[in-house]
Amino acid sequence: MVRECNTLGITIDVSHMAIEGVRDTLDATEKPIIASHTNPRAIRDHPHNLPDEELRSIAATGGFVGVFVLNTYLSENPRPTLDDVLRVIDYLVNLVGIDHVGLAPDIMENWDQAQFKAITEGSATFESVPVSPIDYEYPIGLQSVAGLALLREALQGREGYTRADVDKVFGDNALRVYAETWHRSDAGQPVSTD
Repeated sequence: MVRECNTLGITIDVSHMAIEGVRDTLDATEKPIIASHTNPRAIRDHPHNLPDEELRSIAATGGFVGVFVLNTYLSENPRPTLDDVLRVIDYLVNLVGIDHVGLAPDIMENWDQAQFKAITEGSATFESVPVSPIDYEYPIGLQSVAGLALLREALQGREGYTRADVDKVFGDNALRVYAETWHRSDAGQPVSTD
């Protein structure tokens, strides 16, 4: 299936795979893969997050890892802050390089939290973890996609990040990967992201 996705121009996202599936996908792919929304287990030990070895392997394919800002996956702090997000970005940049870090905050600002709870409580497991009621929280200032401007400003003001680096995290890395992986199946040619 992985090779067929590579052939058809489908970008493979391993964010919701068990670790064995991630490893199998890494072994089989000939194209970059992504983990669109996950974080390092070294920072937050959660089954949805990935160990450093898999994060490095995703980068080695040419892919990227998208930072996920939901509290459960971001930090032990039930009320995370923008600093918690920046800490994850810094960690990933140091681990895999600026060319392999993206942002996928998964901000569900228009979801009714009661509806989300009902969905998760209706399952025996969620992300292979026994379900308990989930009260999700976003970092202060990131409860809406409008808050991404605050994150961009904070990252631009951080030592060691150029404007080009910030652009990579805020979408250029994703566009690079999609340009390499997507193509029209009839022609087999890459799709332009221009």
